Amino acid sequence: MAGTQWSESLCKLAVWLDALLTFGQTESVLAQVGQMVMSDSTAWRHLQKRGAQAQALEAARRLAATAAPDRQQIVPGEVRLTQRLAAAVDGGTPHLRWVQV
Repeated sequence: MAGTQWSESLCKLAVWLDALLTFGQTESVLAQVGQMVMSDSTAWRHLQKRGAQAQALEAARRLAATAAPDRQQIVPGEVRLTQRLAAAVDGGTPHLRWVQV
């Protein structure tokens, strides 16, 4: 019903308006400005569908942004060192020094 009756651009417009206005106001704006008839409940259903899609996309983006790179992958801006950094703890005081490997 909703997928066949409404164009993709109208659905996007309705979702955008829903974010700014009430569902009733969205219905009025679409009718008065665009001469498009969409009920407030249909606008709400489109917002629910698109909102779930947006949340899933945002969750995937966050997961990708916080994922640690592979140990063999060079991160942009990273410079490979020929020396390794070592740390030792002696009596609770950490001593850091360069170790040639």
